Amino acid sequence: MHATTFAAARGLAGQDALARVHKLLDVGGGSGSLSLAIAAHYPQVHCTIMDLEPVCAVAREYVAKYGFEDRVKTAAVDMFHEPWPAGYDGVLFGNIFHDWDVDTCQFLAQRAFEILEPGGTIFLHEMPLNDAKDGPLTVACFSISMLLHEKGKQYTSREFKAMLTHAGFTDFRIVPTFGYYHLVSATKP
Repeated sequence: MHATTFAAARGLAGQDALARVHKLLDVGGGSGSLSLAIAAHYPQVHCTIMDLEPVCAVAREYVAKYGFEDRVKTAAVDMFHEPWPAGYDGVLFGNIFHDWDVDTCQFLAQRAFEILEPGGTIFLHEMPLNDAKDGPLTVACFSISMLLHEKGKQYTSREFKAMLTHAGFTDFRIVPTFGYYHLVSATKP
């Protein structure tokens, strides 16, 4: 997945909303491609890649390879069953929500809300469907794959807004980043 997400990670890293973040928790961060790109673009950002221990081991290899050991760490945490580390002003979910049903996404958004500092931001890096749920074609086809092989689907911007609002977030925004990817963000009041 590292190679397939790195181009989109560079598009994400250039987003102005990330310039206000100092401590970012990358939930389900995998190899760390998103955190590494963000750390490379914004020298003030310190990232924690949160994933299962075997995945964290891989992420640590990439962090060392790119020389970001001073600003990118890992935390071995099961996002569904263990407490999340706190004290972050940003929580990122890259390609996570599309793997899960609405109830699970709302659970994840609620967990992010609980650990975020007041004024902190939740970020979702996803490929949203249009409001009619019939395109773009690539995203619609990917959504079918998620429905067949995972527990989720691609969501519309309205669905993302409803999930984040349900968790207590405000100031919903969505901006394109790379290809079909968009950065969805909202703030904890």
